[in-house]
Amino acid sequence: MSNDFSSNSCDGCCRFFLLKIIDWIAPDLSLKFLLNFVYAAFTESFYLIAVTALYGNDLQRRNPKSLSNKDQTPVLFIHGLYHNSSGWWKYLKIFQEAQIEPLFTMNLGSPFGSINQHAYRINEMVDHIQKVTGRKDIILVGHSMGGLAATKFALDLATEDTRVISIVTLGSPLKGTWVANYLGWGESVKEMRMNSPYALSLSEKFVKMKKFIFFILQLGPI
Repeated sequence: MSNDFSSNSCDGCCRFFLLKIIDWIAPDLSLKFLLNFVYAAFTESFYLIAVTALYGNDLQRRNPKSLSNKDQTPVLFIHGLYHNSSGWWKYLKIFQEAQIEPLFTMNLGSPFGSINQHAYRINEMVDHIQKVTGRKDIILVGHSMGGLAATKFALDLATEDTRVISIVTLGSPLKGTWVANYLGWGESVKEMRMNSPYALSLSEKFVKMKKFIFFILQLGPI
């Protein structure tokens, strides 16, 4: 656990100092956005290579089939665009070592579908988790597009019998992203373009949500 913690701490420090350097080099907001775009394009390219190597490690198949301890709220991890459940392997390890469970992952299916379609897939998985755990509460953790799909589910699909305790979004483009304007294919990519009608509509709704929502690595105002 200590090695993982040290690794995460170093990564967090590197990100912090990188942002400070960008603030120093680019006090002008437009230039700052340009540097952020270049950084995002580079890191996403590197990330794509890394996650492709792990793509066959389908973690959804390892989801709990039954539980002996039903005292904790289930956590559902939702992957981002062009990926699957394999992206959560390190997170699952860290959570398990911290004795946080039960943990579930899922595959959203076709990467070219809309965010609404992904939200319906989340709805199906939440129903399944409720049957396995016997609990109505759940915590949603979504990376990138997965965070938007999780928010869409909580806003429009979750029934009164489903208690979404909190939503954690990791680098989700809550008002869209310029990267989606130039890279990527599929309906969800169009919906994630900077200031797209879909992204802005979703943004207006979730700021009014009476839920605990945590945004990590969200640049700019919500």
